[in-house]
Amino acid sequence: MPFLALAQSAEVKVVVKKNKNQPLSNALLAFIETSSSQKIEKRTSSNGEALFMLQGGISWKLYCEGTETQYEVKIPASSNLKQQITFTYNPEMNKKMEAQTVDRTGLNFIAQTYSSATQPDPGKTVLKVKVVSRSGVAQGRKKVVVVNHAKKEAFTAVTDYTGIAAFMVEPGAHYDIDVEEALNVSLIDVRKTPGMIVTAKVFYEAPRINEKRVGDTVLQQIQRFEPASGRAAYTVEVLNTDGQAYKDEIVYVADLNGTDVYVAYTDQNGNAQFSLPTGRKYMIHFLFEPDVDVINLTKSRGFVQGKTTVMYRPRPNLQYPESFIPKPDELFLISFNTYLGKQFPKPASNPDASLHLNWGNSFSAGTREAVLEIGYAGWQSAGRKPVNVAFVLDISGSMDGHGRLPALKESLKKLLSGMLDDDKVSLLVFESSHRLILTTDHLGSSKRQLIQAIDSLEAGGGTDMLKALSQAYQLAAANMIPGGTNQVIVLSDGYDENTVQELSKVVVAGKKGIYCQTIGVGESYNYPLLQLLADTGKGKHYHVSDDGKFNDAFLRAVENLFSPIGTNVELELVYSQPMEFTRLHGGEVKNAGSNKVIIPLADLYAGQQNLLMARFELDKVMPEIEQKPVFVTLRYKDAVTGQVKEVKADAKPEFKTKPVSDFVVLDFERRKMYAIAEVNRSLKLMAEAYAAGKNDEAEKAIAEAQKVLKSCFPDQKDKDLEKLSNDLRTYAAAMVNIKKKNSGKQKLK
Repeated sequence: MPFLALAQSAEVKVVVKKNKNQPLSNALLAFIETSSSQKIEKRTSSNGEALFMLQGGISWKLYCEGTETQYEVKIPASSNLKQQITFTYNPEMNKKMEAQTVDRTGLNFIAQTYSSATQPDPGKTVLKVKVVSRSGVAQGRKKVVVVNHAKKEAFTAVTDYTGIAAFMVEPGAHYDIDVEEALNVSLIDVRKTPGMIVTAKVFYEAPRINEKRVGDTVLQQIQRFEPASGRAAYTVEVLNTDGQAYKDEIVYVADLNGTDVYVAYTDQNGNAQFSLPTGRKYMIHFLFEPDVDVINLTKSRGFVQGKTTVMYRPRPNLQYPESFIPKPDELFLISFNTYLGKQFPKPASNPDASLHLNWGNSFSAGTREAVLEIGYAGWQSAGRKPVNVAFVLDISGSMDGHGRLPALKESLKKLLSGMLDDDKVSLLVFESSHRLILTTDHLGSSKRQLIQAIDSLEAGGGTDMLKALSQAYQLAAANMIPGGTNQVIVLSDGYDENTVQELSKVVVAGKKGIYCQTIGVGESYNYPLLQLLADTGKGKHYHVSDDGKFNDAFLRAVENLFSPIGTNVELELVYSQPMEFTRLHGGEVKNAGSNKVIIPLADLYAGQQNLLMARFELDKVMPEIEQKPVFVTLRYKDAVTGQVKEVKADAKPEFKTKPVSDFVVLDFERRKMYAIAEVNRSLKLMAEAYAAGKNDEAEKAIAEAQKVLKSCFPDQKDKDLEKLSNDLRTYAAAMVNIKKKNSGKQKLK
């Protein structure tokens, strides 16, 4: 995106023109400061001019008649500046250009061979497309296509020596005009009056490149780096974490709505040059870091030149898979509760909360291990009270990958549409910088404005959450509802440029009565960061994957957070011999005394359901075990009355006379969840052991995880478990390589 020179303040003269270079008077212009949302509005004079004085702030974006333009003024601390911006604005033409598509599938292509002297057939119109270079030279022997999307027709012809291609077309139709490989070079609305001859003059410059395709990969040899028709001359500048140029590095630019991947290498200055078809959106990848940033050329028209600067942070697991073992703060784990598909039955008595206990296995004289599934749910269905929530939304470039941002925008709009008028809502977005979209203590009057603002969000840039998170806490504190629901909700898919410690300090400093909930988007988000923010902010962490259930999963996660039932929530387990509690999946144990376990839980919300798995060891199981149930109590403080409430249940073992020698969780879903829980535990042990230099213990943890997977699923036919199994094999191979390297070092000594 182009931006103007930097200054402490800027005096900016804006000149707006319409077609034929005429001034556009009375056009509403606005500069909006991106971090504070401060707005300065003016209308153009009779000569199409307006003068602005921009003071303070970080960055100001220019809007014309409510539409964001490509112009932006960045203002760091330096000397003052005078600048002029001149651009053309035609609302009707803009709307038509935005409606253009690069999709040419399903069209009926019809060749036409009319001369430039052809007269219209009865009821028809002759459309002459004259193709010239930017210097006005006629372009002969160029293929021209005029596309009527309404009728799914595309007429093709070749220009003569005068640069004209003639077509016999329907009056009253709209046509997009392509020249050679350049789509949407121009457009024309043919008048409804038949018998006319109309001419459309279009400018065309052929790209000076050679392209070689290998499958979907496009290798370019650029002879002259300059904008061409339908092609943007685009530079990707690549820097390392020290801000230095990344030399001789391969850069991939992938069409997000197609299959083409353009490839180039950086030069000595870290620049990789591309000739990219306009009208499309691209994702920048590196060999060892996917989904880095987005290049948006969907609204680019004419002869386009652009540049973006990105920082390359190779991921060790991709760069050195043969010797990569994650440290605890690098470990990516997906909670087994992500796979909890079956809903707990709602009790007939319809209490606020309920317990659901189930032994995951049968008991016999040979049983040595058992798992108790402890499900708990919130059921309050009464109308909720107004809430105070500040959303912190990641719109960095990687959010355009896998359709994440479009899906998230639709989910947010649906969520906001159903929120109460008296809800207090703030929305902040962040990439390399941050900006406040809206804050209000009465959503009703601002709901439409906020939904329109969400519609206009586009992904791009890096990932710098710090200032957005800090401001979110300030706004949530300013809108505080005493004794009510006050939350900051972070939605992100990426790895932040700030340290975990810096971000967690913001949560610690601002969390007085404000909970931090986090939602990780995609299959490879920064789980340790978002989990820590949720833990520090006394909230919950959710995961929303890249699949067709995105909308439902997101809405379920967020809506649950608006209806608190209880605080100070805990579970109490009381058991007796021959059982001995050994560990818990899905929570942390606060106290484990004699035959009793206390498990603190996050606040309980309406619509929420979660599962814990308590594992026990047994000795000398007898039929009498059926008389020794495990007693479970769910205890919490009512969020409205403050009264302490309890829900009690017990789980009675069932003894089988037929020996059950192997531990088995019978239900497929629960068995999968148990396997993932056990593997996650082993992976944590692996990461902790490796970080402490205890490689033998790390290797043992990997082997234990592989053993669990094999015992639970001898024939793996589940994609999630297969991915876990592949990860374990990679770690096991890495440990072998690490041992070899260490052994070699010892021999050298």
